[in-house]
Amino acid sequence: VSTQSTWGLCLKMLGFLLRRGLSTSKLVKFEVFVESTGKSVALEAPKGTPLAQVLKDGNIPLPFECGFKCECGTCAIEFKDKSTFENVLKEQPPAADEKSTLGSLDAPIRLSCQLKVSDALELSLIHI
Repeated sequence: VSTQSTWGLCLKMLGFLLRRGLSTSKLVKFEVFVESTGKSVALEAPKGTPLAQVLKDGNIPLPFECGFKCECGTCAIEFKDKSTFENVLKEQPPAADEKSTLGSLDAPIRLSCQLKVSDALELSLIHI
């Protein structure tokens, strides 16, 4: 098999994956500390993945009562590291409905249903 045909096959496969919506982006690794159990859970997900879905799939005990609609606040997460919180705010500013649900952004709290996995979360520690 020639090198040229191998590259052609690789490019076809990449195109197939992209058309199917499969991510080729880098995995972001982060940790979630669950205060009710006193345990940390290491998670990783492709950039752009809804954070709430990653938490739900990772069996993180959050109720997600409104089904990711930004109405209940039960998916709230806290950033203990101020610089991580500020980086998340810069990358993903809160929309009006999130501000309304939270009431204030004085504390380093965001709704996981309104965030996507991003570089700002790399190696961060999220508390619930």
